[in-house]
Amino acid sequence: MRALTLLAVASVASAAFAFPYSTSFESPFTTGALDMQQGWESTDTVQSYTIANVGSGARTGSQVVRFEDKAGTAPWATRQLPGGTIFAIAAVSVFIPTTTSADYIFGLDAFFDVLSLDQANISFDSSGRIWGTQTAGNITQIGNLGGAATNRWVDLRLTLNLTTNTAVGFIDGQSFNLANVGTATEIASVDLFSFDRGTNVGGVAWYDDYAAVPEPMTMTVLVAGLALAARRRRKA
Repeated sequence: MRALTLLAVASVASAAFAFPYSTSFESPFTTGALDMQQGWESTDTVQSYTIANVGSGARTGSQVVRFEDKAGTAPWATRQLPGGTIFAIAAVSVFIPTTTSADYIFGLDAFFDVLSLDQANISFDSSGRIWGTQTAGNITQIGNLGGAATNRWVDLRLTLNLTTNTAVGFIDGQSFNLANVGTATEIASVDLFSFDRGTNVGGVAWYDDYAAVPEPMTMTVLVAGLALAARRRRKA
């Protein structure tokens, strides 16, 4: 009976969360709008985010997520994390062509408790300026890559921990302590991010090799349950 209980709990944990999640946006992604593909959603109506085949230009494989500003908007592309996520690490690589204005920034942006915006952000622009939220809800310049950041892949990562109320951004080997995450109770998503700091300036970027590793509160409970069941089984 104990063995059956242990198996049942493990089965629930496996079925409930298809995480950790990683993708290089290859098949089964198909070229065209990213919205509604493999659980991804876009927050704009003009399909600024698309799957594009760029051949050897991709960081991995041949396909990327291509962002192009089509309406002077600042949309996100999102894939929800499991409910109750209290710790998460997310990463992506971004490529900015030389034709993109330095007034456009690209990176990762975390949503907490579904509706709160820009609580944790790490991003950069074509000139190499690094941007982030060292004040909650306020994206400002926080560093510099040391030169132009065009025509090369730049690696970004966010580490979020609601139990310690901390957020840390990483970009090309540099790390930045970001603003505390306040009273958030869960991490809803960590999104592909683009923002026009100018007035309808041109913005194009590619995203590849996205990964998200969350630890939901409910998963923590399940793991604890598994450990307890295993200990009881050993004592029996």
